[in-house]
Amino acid sequence: MYHKTRVYKECKKIIVKKSTLKTDKYRLSAEQVRRVCFPKDLKGDAPLKIPIELVGQERAKRALELVLSSANNFHLIIVAENFPAKVIRDFCIGKLKERKEAGESFPLKDFCYVYNFEDPGTPLLLNFAAGKGETFKERVEEIPSRLQLLAQNLYSEKIEKIEQKVFKETKADFEEVFEKLKRDGLVQKWEARGWKISLYADEEEKMVGISWGPVKENGAIITDPEEEKQYCAQLPPEKKSGYEKNREDIMAEAKTVNELSDCVSQKSKAGMAKKSEKLENEICEKALHIVFKKLFLYYIKERKIINFLTPLRNYAYEQRDALILSATRKKEAAKESENSQQDPEILLPFQINLFVNNKLSDSPPVLAEASPTYSELFGKIEREIVFGNFEIKTDHTLIKPGAFHKASGGLVIIDLTDIMVTKEPVYLGLKRILAENQTRIRDPNDEYGVSSGIKTLYPEPFPLGLKIITILHPSIYYHLWRDIFNKNLVKSFEMKAEFGDTVESTPDNIKSYASWMKKYAKTKGFLSLEPKAKAKIIEFLLREAESQNRLLWNVEKVKALIKEAQSYAKEDSQKIIKESDVLKAISEKIYRSSLFEEKVRELIREDVILIETKGERIGQINALTVYALGDYEFGIPSRATATTYIADQEGLVDISRESKLSGKTHTKGVETLKGFLKQRYGQDKNLCCGGRITFEQEYEKTDGASASAAELCAIISSLAEIPIKQNLAITGTIDQIGKIGAIGGVNQKIEGFYEVCKNKRLEGNQGVIIPNTNAKDLMLDEEVVEAVRVGEFHIYAVEKFEEAIEILTGKPVEEIDKLVNKKLKKWCEIGKKDESNQS
Repeated sequence: MYHKTRVYKECKKIIVKKSTLKTDKYRLSAEQVRRVCFPKDLKGDAPLKIPIELVGQERAKRALELVLSSANNFHLIIVAENFPAKVIRDFCIGKLKERKEAGESFPLKDFCYVYNFEDPGTPLLLNFAAGKGETFKERVEEIPSRLQLLAQNLYSEKIEKIEQKVFKETKADFEEVFEKLKRDGLVQKWEARGWKISLYADEEEKMVGISWGPVKENGAIITDPEEEKQYCAQLPPEKKSGYEKNREDIMAEAKTVNELSDCVSQKSKAGMAKKSEKLENEICEKALHIVFKKLFLYYIKERKIINFLTPLRNYAYEQRDALILSATRKKEAAKESENSQQDPEILLPFQINLFVNNKLSDSPPVLAEASPTYSELFGKIEREIVFGNFEIKTDHTLIKPGAFHKASGGLVIIDLTDIMVTKEPVYLGLKRILAENQTRIRDPNDEYGVSSGIKTLYPEPFPLGLKIITILHPSIYYHLWRDIFNKNLVKSFEMKAEFGDTVESTPDNIKSYASWMKKYAKTKGFLSLEPKAKAKIIEFLLREAESQNRLLWNVEKVKALIKEAQSYAKEDSQKIIKESDVLKAISEKIYRSSLFEEKVRELIREDVILIETKGERIGQINALTVYALGDYEFGIPSRATATTYIADQEGLVDISRESKLSGKTHTKGVETLKGFLKQRYGQDKNLCCGGRITFEQEYEKTDGASASAAELCAIISSLAEIPIKQNLAITGTIDQIGKIGAIGGVNQKIEGFYEVCKNKRLEGNQGVIIPNTNAKDLMLDEEVVEAVRVGEFHIYAVEKFEEAIEILTGKPVEEIDKLVNKKLKKWCEIGKKDESNQS
């Protein structure tokens, strides 16, 4: 209705006709049909200490505070239609920050997955105090390099002595061989032929042996075959033949020299190998002892860690040749550090997967997952493809954490509504971890009991050491309670708190909203809002809540409204957002959604849909209905008619029900009318009457009991043959004793009838009768409020049938009852005569 405010000026030209009804005590004043928020009501707004969405939401706030303060892992469900997980996260982080600033400490843990020597497919889980997991990872992963460096140092200290000893022993053996060759005359014989046998020993290089060959003029022995060829080629022809003859003889005798040399060399190598092996074993034992002794002392009280380090030490010894000794066999330490690359498979058991690292966390982690995937919550196991043979591999280092792991010791906030609708594996996984109180990292298909056939791991379960807060739509929550298979999920949450979509419009809550609007505009870089603009937004929230005492608590709607008002203010080159900008934003919002409403009103204006707003009719009344199109609702009057006649047992007939156009609640309302009629008029006689009621020109399904008061008045009008004023409309339920009860959409219903009256011409006597219990819900459009103020339109609030029928007919209820009883008695007598005639 806001977009029609400017049209109202034309309506004021109508001459107001004073009503002749003596019903002033039921008529509401302009001040009663809309609560006005004044700029002064917003003064004194203070900065918010909690998210705006939690202001006034005491149930949710107290539940969250209990979850945060408790040492036990309470799991909480917040039942709400629309509640952002981010809001809960911000609230929890703020509360934990306050506790931290007050001096409270939070013991958190690190978690590591490590290699399992008994079964590599089931990695083990170790836990540490916060920050200690990273230290453990560094200590274990540096073991190979520490062992190599230590072994290298130990080897270099002792190998020199061993090599010197072996060198001396080998040298002595070769000296003995050389002496034997002398004794046998071979040395002298070769010298006579121009060849020489010599013993060489290089103590620095630790090289010893026997060399032989032709002697050059300078006395040097030629040992290189290529050099020998060149030497032979340069000899004169007369010497060359003699040289070749000597060479043949010497080569035949050299076999003995070589055999003796090889025997000594093999003995030397065997001795060196034996001594080196003994040294290497001693070095490995010592290096492993030094490195692991310190490590064992660090974790001597941690049985599970020791159970991992013990087989790791044994593994290091088993792999000592590739893991440790490869470094000691390098001659140059510099080259070793550059070129030594170990097999990654050998190093795998030393790789630590620091799964959860809380080193930098000084308060419990709080994670909000609005629409999480399975892996985002429960973690995953990654795979690697080995190119060449296309093998798929995985190991404990490829296990990745999810929110339930990262938030260990803290909280995870999940919007379960989305999960329930679209993400079944997540839902099944959540049921499982709550039942087991631990998380198992596995593939989503495993939740269905179906194997993917891909190589995988089965890591040790992770303890569920955190608190889970979920948000669930009310309809889904109560559906789960009724579902025998899913009831256990909601039962696993020890606490439940309901979140209302409205809060009390107390001065503090209104000021809180005003404070938030100021902060929001500043944060977004918008123009500031003038007090009148804020006041109009508060009235908008009252209107949306359909109450003068409650505010709709929907921050997103307000954000959208401010954003749109900001654009209009910018268009007009304003420095602030004014009241007019907010009103325009509201009007435009309604206008964009009101196409169908406009078409229906056009049909009424052209009398395609018949609605009368003046005159009187027997058995005809204007009822009020509401159409809901998504997030937009509007009211339209509906012409209800009733006919009555003599009948034996037929009673009231709902034509909509007979046409299968009536819903359950509407059918109940009609049945209630039967009870009212029998209670009021059937105490002293049989009701030999029947009746038919319907909503004319309604061809869609009708539901709701809000028209039952209108239907009753139409029936009574038909029975009493007293006309009903068509300038009035009525809405409300009725019970069997005649009390008129509250209905929904009261503002839209009133405004709907007002629009029809305005289009057909306001006569000054038109209005709407509503239940008195709905008076507090009125937040009518300002145009309607002004019409009420000047007496052009009227709102009557009644509590019972008698008050309503008097306003509608202008007759006292006693007169109406007299006429109804008279007709019913007449019909009863006719019925008795018919029975006697038939007998």
